[in-house]
Amino acid sequence: MINLNEQFHDLIVTFTRNSRLQKQVDDLNSLIHYFRIMNFKGEQRAQKILDQHKDIFTYIKNREAERAAEQMIKHLDDDVEHLLRVLEE
Repeated sequence: MINLNEQFHDLIVTFTRNSRLQKQVDDLNSLIHYFRIMNFKGEQRAQKILDQHKDIFTYIKNREAERAAEQMIKHLDDDVEHLLRVLEE
């Protein structure tokens, strides 16, 4: 599941065609990998992430840029909140 999560995020970055973003992600790759692993800790966490990814993908596929952006921000906010809880343990 973690590998699929990484592939999903890599595809998003690739399809932005934003070389600056790609370079930043490349530079931070090992740190990103560590936090992605930590992000899957907890019951039902994998399912929640999968559901969020499905929503984001659907908005992108339907060319609903505003909704996709809103869902991405919500997804990132949820990740930060979850990681803060995990790291406090």
